[in-house]
Amino acid sequence: MIVTFQNPVKHHMLKHDNEEFRVMYREGPHGTPFHTLLVEGYVDGPLDVCLCISWESALYKKWWPQSSFPPFKVNSSTCLQKVRIGEQISLVRMKVAWPLSAREALVHFFFFEYFQEYLIVVLVNTISDVSSINKASHGFTNNGIPEAKDVVRIDMVGGFALQKVNNERSNFRTIANMDMKLDFVLPSLINFISRQLVGNGFRLYQKTVASVSNRDKDYSKALGDPLFALIREALYASNKAGEVLEVHEPKSEALLLRNESLIERIQDDTHDIGKVCANDHAVEIPPQKEQDTVIKSFGEIEEEETEGSTQPEEGDNITLVLRCKML
Repeated sequence: MIVTFQNPVKHHMLKHDNEEFRVMYREGPHGTPFHTLLVEGYVDGPLDVCLCISWESALYKKWWPQSSFPPFKVNSSTCLQKVRIGEQISLVRMKVAWPLSAREALVHFFFFEYFQEYLIVVLVNTISDVSSINKASHGFTNNGIPEAKDVVRIDMVGGFALQKVNNERSNFRTIANMDMKLDFVLPSLINFISRQLVGNGFRLYQKTVASVSNRDKDYSKALGDPLFALIREALYASNKAGEVLEVHEPKSEALLLRNESLIERIQDDTHDIGKVCANDHAVEIPPQKEQDTVIKSFGEIEEEETEGSTQPEEGDNITLVLRCKML
């Protein structure tokens, strides 16, 4: 007799939802330390400004959320290396509640675009072993990257995507699989992170985008970077003000499932992408026919909840469909 064991499927739980954005959470596979957070919403600002807020780590302290109880704030954030246009290494240190040690993340940002669909994507991954970094495998060296001292470095794999809606409005969505380096993660901590830090953080992100439009000096200077100039030239130089882009809906559930699988492949292949770029910084990936047919919509997240529940729990039956309009 053959006995098979099947792990129960863990669904995303809705933690916050309003007209402007939503926050969802999913526990990682059993036996792993990972927790997944997903955020999507609308921002009143052009893509270059929205990317600048997320990209410029040296200015994170200007807008990242702070909390008095439990204590949380960004102590320091800096860009350690600008590898090339669209690639950089940053270090972000955070103060957390006692008795936990301070946490920090050594983050590798990698940008790519698909301007035909008004879309930009940034892969965000932490570097866990500084000593293993070399030019041949990573495309950059560990010069100027410090070892962790009196601090715990967290691990994260994820990224974010920005898509133009019109000249003054953009759609933002991000997903992150995190290992917070804790033996046990309380549900109250997850609620604090998802609702207070992430939820309030997105509101502050929206306000910061608006402040940049009002000529914030620091961000106005940062927007002179060639990366943001490239986005302005490609997406805003010839478009009419207020032009609304057409959104194409997927035609079948099978197509949606293929799109969801594609999202997971992008996360799984992050390190492979880094290696390819390390070997040839000038590499170009030609569009494929399957991508042209599969990736036609990068829309909203939809969840079908069991009747009578607004805050779904682990046992609730939720179907999460990710529609992607990426390449």
